[in-house]
Amino acid sequence: MARRTYKPMKGFSAVELLVYIGVLTIVLGAITFFTFGVIQNERSIADRVHAVEELDFAMRQVIDQIRAVKSIYPEPTSFFSSGGFSSILALENTDSSGTGTVMFSVVPGGTDQYLQMSDGITTRRLTSPMVYVDRFSLVCISAQGSCTGSPEAVQVRLGLRNTKTQEFIEITTGAIPRGF
Repeated sequence: MARRTYKPMKGFSAVELLVYIGVLTIVLGAITFFTFGVIQNERSIADRVHAVEELDFAMRQVIDQIRAVKSIYPEPTSFFSSGGFSSILALENTDSSGTGTVMFSVVPGGTDQYLQMSDGITTRRLTSPMVYVDRFSLVCISAQGSCTGSPEAVQVRLGLRNTKTQEFIEITTGAIPRGF
């Protein structure tokens, strides 16, 4: 009798192939999950950076207007009102052209509530539709405590809400006229 020799078959068995496909599916699923997480975090960070840039731009515009004047007129001459949706300051211009009134106001508009600045000649929008103005106030600061005397500085508070993420960002700072 002739003996048969065992020849191993080449290739994979059905069980080995199914195990391979299962492991590959799990690995690709995990990679996809983590990739989408990273992409979502990048979008969230980009939205946050955009809101902070909006806040910084609007705040710089307000502060630059306050710093560019010679002095702030005291109440009641200044029509200074803090809080609410608008704040008006009567500012003495540095170019000796007299009194200029700068008005910062929050314009309500449903889903698009924005900050604008008006100097009597031009009106400019200071925030984009990507953010919603939640808080804005200008508070007079004086050595006497109230601003019935000579206001020396202005506290500016601005809070924006990102319309995509609904994240709220607020900053409070002070500005002193340079008094040229």
